[in-house]
Amino acid sequence: MEASGKFTFPINNGFMASACSAYGAVNGDTTKIAFIELNGSWMSSPSPSTFPKTATIDGKVYRWTIQETAEAFGDTYVKKAKLNIGNSEHSFLVINKPFFSIECGGKTGTYSFYNLGKLESGWMWDPEASDIEIDGKQKVPINIENGTGIELSADATYRFTWSLGNRSYSTTKSITAGKTRIETSYQVPKEWNDQITAAQSGTMYLKIESIFGTQVYQSMEAYIHASVPDDCVPVINSITVADKRGRVPAAWKMFVQDQSNVALTAMDASISYGSAIKSVVMEVGEKKYTGTTDDLPASGTFKDYGVVDITVTVTDGRGRTAEKTAKITVVEYSPPTLSVDSMRCGSDGSIENEGVYFLAMTDSTWSGCNGKNVPTLTIAYKLTSERNYRTPKSLTPGEGVTTVCGGDLDTEFSYDVQYILKDTFNTVTVIDYVSTAVYLMHFLHGGRGVAFGSKATMENYADFAFNAIFRGTCEFEKPNGETVTIAQIIDKLGL
Repeated sequence: MEASGKFTFPINNGFMASACSAYGAVNGDTTKIAFIELNGSWMSSPSPSTFPKTATIDGKVYRWTIQETAEAFGDTYVKKAKLNIGNSEHSFLVINKPFFSIECGGKTGTYSFYNLGKLESGWMWDPEASDIEIDGKQKVPINIENGTGIELSADATYRFTWSLGNRSYSTTKSITAGKTRIETSYQVPKEWNDQITAAQSGTMYLKIESIFGTQVYQSMEAYIHASVPDDCVPVINSITVADKRGRVPAAWKMFVQDQSNVALTAMDASISYGSAIKSVVMEVGEKKYTGTTDDLPASGTFKDYGVVDITVTVTDGRGRTAEKTAKITVVEYSPPTLSVDSMRCGSDGSIENEGVYFLAMTDSTWSGCNGKNVPTLTIAYKLTSERNYRTPKSLTPGEGVTTVCGGDLDTEFSYDVQYILKDTFNTVTVIDYVSTAVYLMHFLHGGRGVAFGSKATMENYADFAFNAIFRGTCEFEKPNGETVTIAQIIDKLGL
């Protein structure tokens, strides 16, 4: 846009101001000043002695030349003066700005051959916009009209800007001839919610700027509250849970009581317009476990069995949540049990006091875990006096199972029998005893020893395999020769 003519700026005489006139034109960002002069009067023009010697235009100093003075009522005043801007008769002072500052006589102002109008930012300005929800449908107006602190100029281009965080949109308008008001609006996209990621509302700024050429002259700003719609929430698309204790074989594809836990091993969640997931909570039954997207939660070991409800809840930076549920079945499990009895027998399993075989009688229980948990039962025996057991033999687990073992037992010796029941998770070991052949009374062959109820095998011992009842006095002789009775010992012990 091009404008030409003149503008004035004041020189103060101490009481009133004389107007200096500048003549020229402006086109875009280029100003051309032809000349600047003062045509003063007695009432407003200063005297030659107080007339300013210079004027500063856009930071550069120029000198005044007083061309004519006059007298009135005994006072001399400057009637005519010219600012030496260094141009010849056919040239101009060129300033590459559409508006610029002039300081003269202690007064500074901004001037242009454009009509600059006025946007005074100190005044309260109502853009006639209300608080909005950023649903992608609402339009936010920015309206402005002449009034206190506002004078719209036909020479200006007005830029209207809506901004929220790093997002903004601008449009320009000029005032229509004969009008005193400009109206515009913008339909804010729903994508702008990505600028409010840690709260449920934010501040949207509305701005209007007056532009001459390419330079912003003045601006005014207002703001409104912008809220995130209720439908801007995260979404959990899928979750994956698994046992992470590592005790249950993966091929079983099941959760087992007292052996398994449940962990959220994967989650596909969509965030809403840039609001990141801040927390992940997994509710297992009535217990809650907290984690993050980088450290997904895991439960403790299941203490009960049955169908378990799992609810995964995510919370984003706005405090908005989403849920996903699942069900798993925890299979019942109890540790195995084993009870045994071992007795001398014949080869057919019939009980014999001097048998060289022994009958292994076992009762074992275990949890089948839907047929996946298969136990093993082994038996091994050795002479009581030996350190190591002989080669183990496999038995069939179950209730009331009998198995004939041995065939090489010596009737004069006793044997330790080791039973081991194993399932996938636990091992039960029971040590039983096979005595020597049963005798009412037996003397140690080739030595001093006697046994009641079994064969004598120990030198210098009386070995009782029967329960004993002493109806008379039972005395013990101490190393010092003193005798003491069982009754005295019991009394001494306080039993």
